[in-house]
Amino acid sequence: MTSKELVELGARWIGSDENRPYRLGQGANAFVTRLHVRYDRAHFPEDLLFMETQDRQNFQGRYILRRVWRGNASCEAAGQYRQSLPARFRQEANNLSRLTGWSPDEIKGRMELTGQSLSGGK
Repeated sequence: MTSKELVELGARWIGSDENRPYRLGQGANAFVTRLHVRYDRAHFPEDLLFMETQDRQNFQGRYILRRVWRGNASCEAAGQYRQSLPARFRQEANNLSRLTGWSPDEIKGRMELTGQSLSGGK
């Protein structure tokens, strides 16, 4: 990456915004991460919090959150999809509880209120 690209990403300590490749010998220790997330206060009341650590090992995590398709269809695949949703919702609720420490029952109750039924299917 160029010094300019790193400065645009927030690495203002580099001291140069030249459009030349960044050289490690310049003394700055920069790491680039990427996060794409959309949320609002009504559905996720706490902001994400990042902390700097001394761990410099590579790590890659991937979370894909999908909206439920609510369209009309009568094919077999649509039926199978709809039948799979309660198990998916239960798994999502369990994952959220495990990651946050929030009450599984409260999470599941809120999901039910928003139309994400956890009953049915296995």
